[in-house]
Amino acid sequence: EEKLHIEGSNYSNSSIRFLNKANSNTDYWSLGVRDYGGTPEDEYFSFARNGATASMVITDDGNIGIGTTDPQKELDVKGPRADILLKSDAGNVDEGEVFGSVLFYNSDHSTAGGKRIGGAVKYVAQDSYGRGRLELATGTSNPPANYNDPADYSDSTITKMVITHEGRIGVN
Repeated sequence: EEKLHIEGSNYSNSSIRFLNKANSNTDYWSLGVRDYGGTPEDEYFSFARNGATASMVITDDGNIGIGTTDPQKELDVKGPRADILLKSDAGNVDEGEVFGSVLFYNSDHSTAGGKRIGGAVKYVAQDSYGRGRLELATGTSNPPANYNDPADYSDSTITKMVITHEGRIGVN
């Protein structure tokens, strides 16, 4: 049985509003279902401020759009400068410690290298002063996966290129 049910009168707006009365009676965020094409198939889950175009949406096929209501990929970020910020809250770091990374996972278990991290872009501590290097890595040091092997999310990629904080480039 439903505990809370929110229903709109048409396809265009079924949402919860969070009103900030400290600033005005019109300053609010809404969280809900919006329509972008006139049919139920064209709805998306949205986060919007003051009824404006949604700041972030989740489409029915699972794509997330930030700055766009029509995301074309799993994560689609649009803006005059579409930055993605990865923050590490690590305190003291040692050389070689990874601050952050973007890992590319292959879930195709039909290939010899499948079901594992197959590539990476990493920011790695170059020294104990917080200076780092950018590493591009591919492949894996793990043995080939078998069909029934569990997914391997460990990063065992092999660094192929390094760009140091001084601008030096090393290719392996």
